[in-house]
Amino acid sequence: MRQRGSIREMCEGRFRIAIYLGIDTNGKRKYYYETIHCSNKKEAQKYLTQKLNEIDNGAFIKPVNMTLREYLDEWEENTLKARVRPKTYKSYKQLIELYIKPHLENFKIKDINSLLIQNMYTAMITKGLSPRTVRSTHTVLKNALNQAIKWQIMKTNPCDNVDLPKQAR
Repeated sequence: MRQRGSIREMCEGRFRIAIYLGIDTNGKRKYYYETIHCSNKKEAQKYLTQKLNEIDNGAFIKPVNMTLREYLDEWEENTLKARVRPKTYKSYKQLIELYIKPHLENFKIKDINSLLIQNMYTAMITKGLSPRTVRSTHTVLKNALNQAIKWQIMKTNPCDNVDLPKQAR
């Protein structure tokens, strides 16, 4: 069997992992590279084995180097516009511009987690915004990140693990 991954020690405690992903449509070989920090080569080998297992199981997602702002702009243009009515699109865009982007726009999409989202919701409540506004913002962000899972940009949706404020009747 052909070797699909390799490890190279860069310096003390840093290892470069290279994984062969196959051939792309242009006939070029595709590789995934990652530099990891660990104490010895045995730990690096363990990490490489874990990544190879993810690839074999179809759970591997190549990290995308895009900010949440760039992703949301892409999502608005390619998915949201075609899926909702113009009035709904306008209100979703307004929620994105007023609440989501100011808090999370500079984070890489791979770094978005439940704690960041929870902090955003807490800041919104602290500013005096209603629970309904927070819940509407949550709906928009959750829909956007669900699409990221479909596009294989993320594994899981961090919006699934946040607590929303109670809405008064």
